[in-house]
Amino acid sequence: MTPLLEASLPDLGVSESSEFRHLPPIPVVSVSLEALANGVLEADERTRSVWRYVVELNGDALLVDIDEEDQSTPSSILRGQVADYTIESLEAAEEFISSVGGDFHVEIIEVPEIHTIAVSLPNAREHWLFPILISGQPQPPQRRRLIDFVAGLSAIANLHLAGDLSTESKL
Repeated sequence: MTPLLEASLPDLGVSESSEFRHLPPIPVVSVSLEALANGVLEADERTRSVWRYVVELNGDALLVDIDEEDQSTPSSILRGQVADYTIESLEAAEEFISSVGGDFHVEIIEVPEIHTIAVSLPNAREHWLFPILISGQPQPPQRRRLIDFVAGLSAIANLHLAGDLSTESKL
């Protein structure tokens, strides 16, 4: 277990009798609404904010975020559907990597202003995403090309920046 997660166990309510397992930490990067509106999701436009641990505690899925700078306590703990959707997308991404091979890097991309989250799989030749939420709506864990995903999100970002929050674009 990593020291960051181990230090957070009391906040999670883990006791000696708890059934507890976790995946290795996943970096979470944030993308600004302005960069996305311009169709940009490149590395220099992203900010890594936290490490996300996918934890199973007594059969329940949890997402535990630990800030890179303040590692003394979790910055957030998510339970419920978002945690379940994240696990589904990570499993689909793992299945994809196993089927095609290749040296993919796993990260989670978030656009907080439009409640959008995706598992991101870049490598030297290609970049795939498995959406978790788009505009707060759960997405089936289906593989999407980065360029298609960004094009759809760019339209949503432009609507939000223009103040037209009533119109949603479906990806």
